[in-house]
Amino acid sequence: ILAFNSLSQKLDSSEKARTKLVSYLTHEIGRPLGGLSSAVDSLQMGAVQDEKLTEDLTNGMRNEIKRLQLLVGDISLLREKTDPINLYVMKKVPLTPWLMEIKDYWSDFADGKEVVLQSDIAPDLPSINMDENRLFQAVGNLISNGIKYSKKGETVLFRAQVVENEIQIAVIDEGSGISPEDQEHIFESFYRVSEKKRFVQGMGLGLTISLDVVQAHHGTITVESEPGKGSTFTIHLPNPT
Repeated sequence: ILAFNSLSQKLDSSEKARTKLVSYLTHEIGRPLGGLSSAVDSLQMGAVQDEKLTEDLTNGMRNEIKRLQLLVGDISLLREKTDPINLYVMKKVPLTPWLMEIKDYWSDFADGKEVVLQSDIAPDLPSINMDENRLFQAVGNLISNGIKYSKKGETVLFRAQVVENEIQIAVIDEGSGISPEDQEHIFESFYRVSEKKRFVQGMGLGLTISLDVVQAHHGTITVESEPGKGSTFTIHLPNPT
């Protein structure tokens, strides 16, 4: 009987998680698709004749596509987390140019939100063994959050440096901040903060995925935040040198 009850509880929990996942997927996919549809309609109705408007629309479309790519990456990594044949493909990658590529990748997204994305990446960071795609997703989730929850004109700083025996990759924003109570839960799947000032977008999966990926690279993520004073998310990785 105990075994049956345990199985029933697991199935019930799994079904609730599935239902919640489908609900969030429907919501999250709908918004960027709606934006893409509106942009295509505008171009077909003559906006293509206006060079500036066309540029604005195509930049917006590019940003919506990035949101969909981020979502697909989150779902893929969440699925693979429970896959027994899940493997990380590790290879040695020079960190400095790799991080600069990430910064360049997210620059258009920041421009579209009228947020300033700055970088302070040390020029002599070491090479580390990593799964490029997965760690790119982990870092990208932090940058995406910093941009999405910043107001127009605010700055997001993307910083990377070696501090003693570890590599620190930080995303620092000037947003609304996160309360101490919410900081205890933000790495949980589907969690939304109570004040509804941050993480009002997205599925609540990004930080969970980022933490899982970073832990697979023998690191961790910390957060420093105070309501009204912004947030700093820092990835801590071991320094191989």
